[in-house]
Amino acid sequence: MKGDIFSGGRGKTVRELLLILESARGVGDLKQSGERIGVILSQPIQWDLFLSLVLKHRVIPLVYKTLHDLKIQSIPPYVMNFLKQEYEKNALKSLVLTGEMTKLIRLFRDRGVSSLVLKGAPLAEKIYQDVTFRMSKDIDLLVPWEDLSGAEKILLAAGYEKKTTGFALTPRQSRACLNKYHHHVYLNRDLKTCVELHWKMHQIDLKFSPFLINRRCIEVSGFSVPVLPDDEWVFFLMIHGSSHKWMRLHWLIDVERFFKCTKIDWDKIMELAEHSQTNLIIHQTILILDEIFQPDFPDWLIKVALRDKKAGRLAGEVIKHLFSPDEESTGISVSYWKKFFTVHGYRYRIRTGWKNKLAYLHSLIQPIERDFQFYPLPDSLYPLYYLIRPVTWLQRRIAGSR
Repeated sequence: MKGDIFSGGRGKTVRELLLILESARGVGDLKQSGERIGVILSQPIQWDLFLSLVLKHRVIPLVYKTLHDLKIQSIPPYVMNFLKQEYEKNALKSLVLTGEMTKLIRLFRDRGVSSLVLKGAPLAEKIYQDVTFRMSKDIDLLVPWEDLSGAEKILLAAGYEKKTTGFALTPRQSRACLNKYHHHVYLNRDLKTCVELHWKMHQIDLKFSPFLINRRCIEVSGFSVPVLPDDEWVFFLMIHGSSHKWMRLHWLIDVERFFKCTKIDWDKIMELAEHSQTNLIIHQTILILDEIFQPDFPDWLIKVALRDKKAGRLAGEVIKHLFSPDEESTGISVSYWKKFFTVHGYRYRIRTGWKNKLAYLHSLIQPIERDFQFYPLPDSLYPLYYLIRPVTWLQRRIAGSR
């Protein structure tokens, strides 16, 4: 099974994505990746497709660093020039986000608001020792539920605007949104920065409070940044990536690099998975990583994952989607319904237990902010939104098809 992707064992594989994968892996292991890159480049490469996939999977810094260091003459100059421009653009953005992150953490501390950073600069510092090697579009801050209001006030005072539909919610509507979602988005238009303020780590209940366990800190640019302990951190990264069907290669690379630089307590990981009923997700992630990267997993762990046949099917589905030509990369439009059933069908299937599955189905019919905006009702009539939602959904579909 191992190495199947590189050898083409899964059928028609996008060579451009193999080149991206090997280039991203080359940071830290230039010799071995250089040999594999040479094999890939012995066949024609669609360079425009290659660049579009590099952007999609958000691995520009890693790909550019490897290809620049290898000095491969057969790569067209315009390709390297594009990668260099995007690399420099990302480096500047990473430094801006890092500076803003440290400023906000300091503001939170000064006002007694606890916070953690879920990804971004501290994750890049941990797995690459360089904040510019990982692409981020925002700052993910997690605060306790009881500190959410205080954290929002700090962001608003710091020049951020809450990204909303622009109207006031009733108390019942506000509670519904807090239960349905797990973060709000805030934009600073002057700095062009975005903050995702989380009050829950994920829509899937991970069954532990990060503020009740032993938090740790990572030094980023001389500043102490609060993060999750290693085992809980990589556990969160696996849940996050799987919930998005690992649609971006850089999420898998994050986890693989995390394993490389950290001694993982797998008993602790499996305990967390059992407690939160996410065994399927962890098994799927292990099988995907074993197929693509061949990390040094314990034998017992691989055996446990292989016994989970559903995890194996879901892992194969992700790998096929990643490494085979798809409609998006070839410019073919995809119907709304195909996207709907593909996305939600997958998210339903990765949940274990009828309660979790039922909770996900319920989330699909729960009212959203636009329903409240189109049909403002008093809280006493809130149940009517479950009847209104199909109407507003149909209105959005009709408007979107014009």
